Amino acid sequence: MNEVNIIFLIYSQGKASGGHYHSCNQISKEIRKQNKVSIISLGPNASPVFDGNLAFKEHLFYTKVIDLFKVNYELNEYIKLFKPDIINCFDTESLNIALVLPALFKHKIILTKCGGPNPKRNRWQFADGLLLFSYENFEWFRNNLVYKNIPLSLVSNRVSRLEILNSSQSEERKITDRFNFIRISRLGGAYEKTLEDSFRLIEKLMVKHNVFLYVIGRIQNENRFENLKKIAERKRLPVKFITDERASTASQFLYLGDCVIGTGRSFMEATSLGIPSLTPAENNDIPILVSKNNFNNFFRTNFSERNLADADSLKNNLKNIENLISDSSYYNKISNDTINLFHLHFDAGIVSEKYISFYLKCIESNKFKKIQLIWLNLPYIIRDLFKNLL
Repeated sequence: MNEVNIIFLIYSQGKASGGHYHSCNQISKEIRKQNKVSIISLGPNASPVFDGNLAFKEHLFYTKVIDLFKVNYELNEYIKLFKPDIINCFDTESLNIALVLPALFKHKIILTKCGGPNPKRNRWQFADGLLLFSYENFEWFRNNLVYKNIPLSLVSNRVSRLEILNSSQSEERKITDRFNFIRISRLGGAYEKTLEDSFRLIEKLMVKHNVFLYVIGRIQNENRFENLKKIAERKRLPVKFITDERASTASQFLYLGDCVIGTGRSFMEATSLGIPSLTPAENNDIPILVSKNNFNNFFRTNFSERNLADADSLKNNLKNIENLISDSSYYNKISNDTINLFHLHFDAGIVSEKYISFYLKCIESNKFKKIQLIWLNLPYIIRDLFKNLL
């Protein structure tokens, strides 16, 4: 297969450590093994996620529209040297910036939609190609006539098998005479249902079992986080919150867990270690144990809070979770099934060929001229540029 030169663009703001930063980080590492890859971030601040990634080129500071002149100049100088074949934006903010930069007018621009709900309107953003992490999104775009001529590819989010600290190397020591659950997430502003469902699960289990819950993540909204913390305190739940700078690499704490309560990327990372995993369901008030029997149902909605559990999963769920705790043979069976699901669906080691095939398809496509893409995305471009006008 031909070598392709790719620039990944990503907008970086706030703590800049959410799931799509990690996706960009790991996917770039895999593709870089056989291709030339550079990551360039744009925005108020750089992300710590890319520290140590040899593909990371630089962060281009951008907070106001006037900054785009310098961004365009620096990007243009780099493009002269790197000669990219394609630009892959990992969020809509970077897409809307890329579309108005003269330095990129001659290049095909791909947008990766890293999960999330389907667009609410019939028309969303446009690019020379759309890479989609979830079947839910892929089906929406495939069935939407507005997008019928745009190249689409379903490439589920990929993760590398984690290399994590063992208990002897970390400040946090695993206590083995109890059953430990882990929930990794941004806190106070996202996935609050999942955390409250996790609290309810621990409350049910602690009646008969010695259980513990680690909650690990960076705080998004202090007030909302404190309200969630008070729920755990009021119920006297065995919970520990880890929210300091170590939470930026929260997956390193997975060694503490016997079971993970996961959404999106955190679910997939747990499967790479064969850790039995639960995921939320819109139609249930505690998380659901994922097995090879119900996997496809949750895979469709990217293991998100939009999941809908089937009748069998709902009927036997609490019993199955209790079996995980009390029956080692059942635990081992679920663990083996989990690692097999990882290799089949999430292993980043097999992602490169799919990406490169799609890139080549988009390079050969002549669907849009750049001015057409700008026009189609104009409301979104105006929105993003206007909020940074001053």
